[in-house]
Amino acid sequence: MKSIWELIPRPIISVAGLINVFLRKHRHSQRAGGMPIGADGKHIPWLTYPAIEFLDGLDFTGKSIFEFGGGGSTLFWARRARDVTTVELDPSWAEHLQRIAPPNVSVLHETNGHSYAETPKTLARNFDVIVVDGAERYRSTQAALHQ
Repeated sequence: MKSIWELIPRPIISVAGLINVFLRKHRHSQRAGGMPIGADGKHIPWLTYPAIEFLDGLDFTGKSIFEFGGGGSTLFWARRARDVTTVELDPSWAEHLQRIAPPNVSVLHETNGHSYAETPKTLARNFDVIVVDGAERYRSTQAALHQ
């Protein structure tokens, strides 16, 4: 007598396994306040799952993070780093983030795209990690490289 696993084609078993891992571990499709959350109910960034798992394996304790564009990633970084500074172009989103952010997060609002990209240079400090995930990505990346 054949087992059920011998009757089901291998590709179907593989796909079922991937779906199981996705549903069990990530559940990225769930959102809270317009931001993605993981299976543990905590906010996660809009990144690929392998990227999130890679970042989960690194120690950011004691690190300062600067982030172009805030959201779920801001709260993700806040759980891992000493402090997070994020800059936002959208005033209502910046206000929302400020309301829900933990004490180790500073939310800045910048209305001018050019000034937005230059924000890290205007602060009297250096950052250990700069994340570009917002508006003005090219100029923000250029500014980050020269930080």
